Amino acid sequence: MRLVWTILITTLIVWSVQIILFLLLLADWFTHIFLSLLVLFGAHLPDSAIQTFISRILTALIFPINRIVPSSSSGTSLSMVLRFGLDSLFWGIVIGSAIYFGLSLRGKNNCEKG
Repeated sequence: MRLVWTILITTLIVWSVQIILFLLLLADWFTHIFLSLLVLFGAHLPDSAIQTFISRILTALIFPINRIVPSSSSGTSLSMVLRFGLDSLFWGIVIGSAIYFGLSLRGKNNCEKG
């Protein structure tokens, strides 16, 4: 049962990080569009370093699910939320299991030494 809780908590943390990064990217995009339209009268601005950095992190985080379900299958916001959820579950299982088994091995080693 402790493994399930570890996976669940890790999944929620990864999902929260993805949503926060997406909202930061969205806020930066709105600022970028605002500056482009009002200050430069519609001229194209190159992507900022923050946009590039956050975009690369999100791309790395959603890579496993994009390999299974291509992003061109559906462009709706519901599809994106489900994709973030599936991706968070994938990373939650991988990272949560590693944390659980790492702590289990550490606990066994401490018991054997003591």
